[in-house]
Amino acid sequence: NGHTSSKALYAISYVVRGKDIQKKLIESFIRMSEHPDPEKIGQIIFSKDKEGLNEDDLSHISINSVRGHIADGVTTLTGSLLEKESGIPEELYKLLERFATDPVEAVRIHVIELLPFLEQKVTEKGWSLFEKAFEKAHPALWPHAYRFLYYQYKKHFNRVSQILERIKTEGGQHGAELWGTISALCFLDNLITIELLTVQLNEFNQEDAWCGAVRVFTSNLKTPDIRNKCLNGLIALIKNNAFPLKLLSTIEPTFSQIPIP
Repeated sequence: NGHTSSKALYAISYVVRGKDIQKKLIESFIRMSEHPDPEKIGQIIFSKDKEGLNEDDLSHISINSVRGHIADGVTTLTGSLLEKESGIPEELYKLLERFATDPVEAVRIHVIELLPFLEQKVTEKGWSLFEKAFEKAHPALWPHAYRFLYYQYKKHFNRVSQILERIKTEGGQHGAELWGTISALCFLDNLITIELLTVQLNEFNQEDAWCGAVRVFTSNLKTPDIRNKCLNGLIALIKNNAFPLKLLSTIEPTFSQIPIP
């Protein structure tokens, strides 16, 4: 049913060396990239209309699907070539584009995981694939964007800020914690004001967004250079009428851990 051969190709992607073998491996990837998913019927429960779908569901689908194995092999081979500063065959880029827009969205996770490294080596390719992967995507895919946005928000703030606006519109509860985390980091790096952060938290109106911001501030309280900024951020959040009071219990213990100057 394709599982054994797809797992074998994934394993080979870790150890392939010679150009001839690499070419044969890519040809095998291409042949299996259109493989019908043997669990398609079972995946109906993970459809876009399913209530409670989350990023863990997507990961489960990916590691149990033929195309997920092949996508993992493609990104593993690409990452290895990038690390060696070797050229990336055009056929591999086409496969990355194919899997970035796979109709089973869980398969896209493997491409998304490669993107921080790919963007570092080939900036526009990384961004292009990111945009493709999140075009008309299920909101449960957004949490998998964290690493990419974390490495991009400083040097490409304008681009990231547009994505954060998308998450507010499209991400719902799935994207809320990611949004709150990245937005709070933007405040710590002087890219936005605390006033703008609190206004947007009110607009988003998701408890997990507040939680993401709180975690950023509490986890950085021990860092001397930004301690006061984190404290000011927490105070601003707590003073806001929309602040979820249940989060106070996560803030209180951190103050006992702050080093006394």
